[in-house]
Amino acid sequence: EFKFEPATITAKVGQPVRVIVTNIGALEHTFTVTDFGVDEKLAVGQTVTVEFMPTQSGTFELVCTTPGHKEAGMVGTVTVTP
Repeated sequence: EFKFEPATITAKVGQPVRVIVTNIGALEHTFTVTDFGVDEKLAVGQTVTVEFMPTQSGTFELVCTTPGHKEAGMVGTVTVTP
């Protein structure tokens, strides 16, 4: 319930990223990468396509912002290479 799978997304600066996210859990979640302006809410059973453009290299936090979910371990990373 409280994880992203896969937990790491790899991308390149300036190349668009498209991720298809499905909430297979029993609770509402978010797919949030604050550094790139991504904040998608997912209802139970919902699938969304998330698109963003990495503008800088580094490792950035992927997190569910639903209260208590980050603390329960629902975190991941977006690793962006030059």
